[in-house]
Amino acid sequence: MATAEVLKAMHAVDGRVRGVAEQVVGVDDRVAGIDDRVVSVNNRLRDVSDLVNSVNDSVRAVDDKVTGVVDGAQTILSRSADKH
Repeated sequence: MATAEVLKAMHAVDGRVRGVAEQVVGVDDRVAGIDDRVVSVNNRLRDVSDLVNSVNDSVRAVDDKVTGVVDGAQTILSRSADKH
């Protein structure tokens, strides 16, 4: 009789352990899904960073051209002032 009760208790414990194991698998699946999202976000951030770097390069190029135009205008003004 005691053996039957022990077996019944072990069966109940096995059922609980299975339930916990299923919950752990569910949590693990959710974590894997979150990991995939993090990778996707990191890839998007890398793309945005590349785009920002490209825009910065373009702004620098325009700034260099503006500086060249300003320098040229100052040279022309200086020559004009020297003539008068």
